[in-house]
Amino acid sequence: MKIIERIKKSKLLFFVALAYGTLFIVVPETAVQSFGNSVYYLKEMLEILPVIFLLTVIIEAWVPKEVIMKRFG
Repeated sequence: MKIIERIKKSKLLFFVALAYGTLFIVVPETAVQSFGNSVYYLKEMLEILPVIFLLTVIIEAWVPKEVIMKRFG
């Protein structure tokens, strides 16, 4: 039952893993290339995201919330 509950909680992750598993069985060369591309893009995002989070925190600290709400909605 725990496995079914986890699948229900993370449906997207389950379907992506299922797609990769199917791809590895049907077309292994394409699956390896696809997995390599996914790892590359994940690494790229993990390099950029901390900087974006830091800038967001700095902007929220320096600019009053009312100004942000007034200008951006």
